[in-house]
Amino acid sequence: MWRRIVFCFLPMSFLAMPALGADIVTGASPSVHSAGSEARIWITGRGFQAGAMVSISGPGITQNEVPQVIPEAERVDGGRGDGIIYGFSVAQDAQIGSRNITVSDSGGTATGMGFIQITAPEPMNPGNNNNNNNNNKNKNNKKSSVLFCSRKRRPTRTAAQPRMSGSRT
Repeated sequence: MWRRIVFCFLPMSFLAMPALGADIVTGASPSVHSAGSEARIWITGRGFQAGAMVSISGPGITQNEVPQVIPEAERVDGGRGDGIIYGFSVAQDAQIGSRNITVSDSGGTATGMGFIQITAPEPMNPGNNNNNNNNNKNKNNKKSSVLFCSRKRRPTRTAAQPRMSGSRT
């Protein structure tokens, strides 16, 4: 009638063993980038070590910033896992679609599949001051700074105040 139950205990050090090298990439943010743009992303994962190298699959991606590894213990956002700050440029003619991120260090290599999305280049709009047509660099161009500041508001009249004859309110 009695059944024998056997418990097996594994040492806790075995279950919570720290990664000895890059063993998983869990995400990248922001993940969508248009062709012809520059980007700085936050890559998350586990086991990233100082000196880690980052690569993004496919042609048209050029690293423009050395990867900076932030161990989980040093993260100020309270997030879980290690992080890498990585900067890169996307060529104007880069292939559109999803890309993989690979992190390699002395202890291992990990790949996150499809974490980066390359989209078509954003069209140039000559009337948009955000394009690189020197409108932002021209210090004499002050249209945008006074756009909503030119009209003065009249004081509002409360119900207790009598209406003055001949006034427009």
